[in-house]
Amino acid sequence: MSINDITNTTCITPQCGRIAVQNIGRGLGMMCYSSAKKLVESGATTWTRLEEIGMVLRKHDLFIAAFNKDNSKREPTRDTLHPEGL
Repeated sequence: MSINDITNTTCITPQCGRIAVQNIGRGLGMMCYSSAKKLVESGATTWTRLEEIGMVLRKHDLFIAAFNKDNSKREPTRDTLHPEGL
């Protein structure tokens, strides 16, 4: 099972619709990820800024989504993670 089986499988960019790049894509399709990476490498923005404005997922958001999806099959407990609590 890949992370894309657990989280959204399509790019989080509105109206993109492409498959999200697994593992490194931060929720983006290949073309959107390439564009974001070029902006970061050129100094126009940072990954942190793109996270803050919701254009990319934080790296650990993918882990939290996977954990919560797996954990949701169990009886409700305190073991649900929330990104804002990290």
